[in-house]
Amino acid sequence: MPPGHPPVPSDLIEVLHRRQQRQGYLPPAVLHQVACELALPLSQVVGVASFYHLFRLRPPAAVRWTLCCGTACYVLGAPQLAAALEARRAGLPPDWELVRSGCLGACGRQPLLRRNQDNPQAVPVAPPAALAQRLAELGWPSMPGRPPVALQP
Repeated sequence: MPPGHPPVPSDLIEVLHRRQQRQGYLPPAVLHQVACELALPLSQVVGVASFYHLFRLRPPAAVRWTLCCGTACYVLGAPQLAAALEARRAGLPPDWELVRSGCLGACGRQPLLRRNQDNPQAVPVAPPAALAQRLAELGWPSMPGRPPVALQP
């Protein structure tokens, strides 16, 4: 959208991106304001914002872990890794979150996990000790007194 150009309905995604960059997420008041500015139904604005995984409808966590669930990572064990991470989720501080996303664009031989905007890192699905060690290297909090979670094939 060129400077000085009044926004039109086809600018919706670009407008949402700019608003999210300013605030870090898209609260309901911003979605309502965008709908009014672009003369679009609120349901359409909310539908677009909730459809694309890059838009956030709640404030971002201080630490955001993103698990790649694209085709290659899925085949390489992303569902099993997701189950193991969910089992360890109790160890996450309250200002951390785990989200699943489409392809992170760094396909390899193991599923990928990214902390905030760092480069995606390969994470072994098995054995459990290797998973625990790799998560510790990446900064995932350990849960003292609990053994590594065994992954289901």
